[in-house]
Amino acid sequence: MKKYMIIIGLSIVLVIAGYLLLNLRSVYFVDINTQEKTKLTSFWVKQDHINIKDRWFKDFDDDVISGFILIEDNKVYTIIPYAFTKLDESSRLIDLYESTLDRNKEIKWISKEDEQDVLYDIKEEVRLDISVDTYLGSVTEDHK
Repeated sequence: MKKYMIIIGLSIVLVIAGYLLLNLRSVYFVDINTQEKTKLTSFWVKQDHINIKDRWFKDFDDDVISGFILIEDNKVYTIIPYAFTKLDESSRLIDLYESTLDRNKEIKWISKEDEQDVLYDIKEEVRLDISVDTYLGSVTEDHK
């Protein structure tokens, strides 16, 4: 009886491992300024949303980077515009930044016509400038 339980257990583990291996994807970031393609992770399971992690960007030299996230396989791909800002832990804005940043992005998969890698050409860059003012005192209304 133990022999059958071990065989069943190993079979389940192999099926799960096979499923995960078939659905693992690499996630890349393409920097808009340098057009350098950097692998963020190799262990993302294909799904319809992605939770972007700060640790993926820890090795970047710049404090602010912008570009797009690219995920692809033989049949589909997705491109997600993304900007990342490294804030100093001592910054007063870190709490506001952490509470308003949406790292969970919906993915719209686009079908490929053939199995070649996605070719991209950055034709135009749109910059987004943001200024933040801080005031001492209390706020009586919620503002988004």
